[in-house]
Amino acid sequence: TDALHQQQQQQAVPGEPGGQHSLQQQLLQQRLTGPGRGILNKPCVAVIAAAGPIVQTSDGGASPPGGDAMVESHKLVRALRAIRENPQFKAVVLRINSPGGSAVASDIIAREITLLREAGKPVVACMGDVAASGGYYIAAPANKILAQPGTITGSIGVIFARFKAKNALEEYGITGDTVMLGDNANWASPFHTLTPKQQQQIESLLDSTYDNFLSEVARGRKLDKVAVRDIAKGRIWSGSQALEVGLVDELGGVTRALEVAKQLAGLSQDPDATQVLEWPPR
Repeated sequence: TDALHQQQQQQAVPGEPGGQHSLQQQLLQQRLTGPGRGILNKPCVAVIAAAGPIVQTSDGGASPPGGDAMVESHKLVRALRAIRENPQFKAVVLRINSPGGSAVASDIIAREITLLREAGKPVVACMGDVAASGGYYIAAPANKILAQPGTITGSIGVIFARFKAKNALEEYGITGDTVMLGDNANWASPFHTLTPKQQQQIESLLDSTYDNFLSEVARGRKLDKVAVRDIAKGRIWSGSQALEVGLVDELGGVTRALEVAKQLAGLSQDPDATQVLEWPPR
């Protein structure tokens, strides 16, 4: 919902009063161009990499282990927001190579991509080896989606796992005692067996998350929600199959994605007429 999106956006990217905006732009320029390079006085197309599991993070918080191999929501959203607010950037190519991850983090990123579109800056999603589950979630709101024939994509669904070790630990004489306030305070404890009510509550949460996923895909792909449900259910599609069922627009790589992005933004295809900037820099 819009209220949820607004709350998530506030959590992901806090307001930046005064001089913080210019600092944000300076940091973006450094991350996009790297040392010794600058943004030229010409229209820019940003190529943004989203590689690895999608994790929910926040400004000021520590990165999870292996952070460079993950899609950290606050870092990606911060870059996308800076691009949206910088008039020199005209389009974005989002290179996705991700098996998915946090549903909340995926929703936060997808919302920022939607805001880019609403600001008149087209976004072209370009899938690599895999763009599944949350990887497809963040691609769904893009203006166009490209994939390789062998890309693994789709997996429109939700999964929940909970670690339970009560019986195994008791074999070694290890037990646990819990002091809690509230009937559900211990639901995540590995010593606790879910009650029928707790099981129902978790299933309800998963159903709601799955319905949001279906709605995001239907809205982004301009498909009927019933039709999306038929091709969802966690099913995996190759890039070629995804093209047939309407989950992607065409087959191609980053070169073609740049051509499409420039076309959507009304830019010249002449390489000298625009500057392509990457984030994070290689």
